[in-house]
Amino acid sequence: MTQRPIDLRQALLRVLTLALGLAVTLLFCLSNLPAETPAPPPADPFSALLLSQAVGLPLLFLPTVPWLLAGGRARLRNVFAWRTPDAPPFGLRVFIGHAVCLIAGAWALVAVAADGATQSAVSLVGALTPLQTLALLPFVCGLGPLAEELLYRGALFDALGHRAAPWATAVLFALAHGPNAFFFPLFFVGLWLGFLTQRQGTLLPAIALHAAFNLPTLLLA
Repeated sequence: MTQRPIDLRQALLRVLTLALGLAVTLLFCLSNLPAETPAPPPADPFSALLLSQAVGLPLLFLPTVPWLLAGGRARLRNVFAWRTPDAPPFGLRVFIGHAVCLIAGAWALVAVAADGATQSAVSLVGALTPLQTLALLPFVCGLGPLAEELLYRGALFDALGHRAAPWATAVLFALAHGPNAFFFPLFFVGLWLGFLTQRQGTLLPAIALHAAFNLPTLLLA
């Protein structure tokens, strides 16, 4: 019985995806570590948040480039499909179940924030005017969820293997937001999005629900 030859290009792209994804996660984790001496708030919090998006989003997108190259057009089409042909229907009962998970995750984040846990970005959002908050919506509920889902439920999900992927990517997703009180609520959200991706076989449902999760989080912050 002959063994299937190893596709060296695919293997290298997978290793590159994994290495870049872990490096980006570590970088975000370190940037969200609580400082011993808090820095003074910036004079213009809106500009500071825009700058963080301008730096952070390209970093999140970077590891997905080799992943998309490895999969070609078929992978790109699959990202924006609602489900694969053999996936079970996304019916009302499933929708209600995910809505409950969404509410539970948002409640958990609000609960830990009420106990005093925060991040620099969250405190900056609290200083914005309503118009500035509205201007952030395309980033927080559009490009942000797209970039994070492409990385954690897309590139790293495939690189880690589907059996361990929901759990491993949930840990990495939570760590990227900082190893603080937000870890467990965001681990729960990441795990829920991972199981959804595994069920549907595509990324679009996770992207949509991630955006729906970020909207009340932004408004509450």
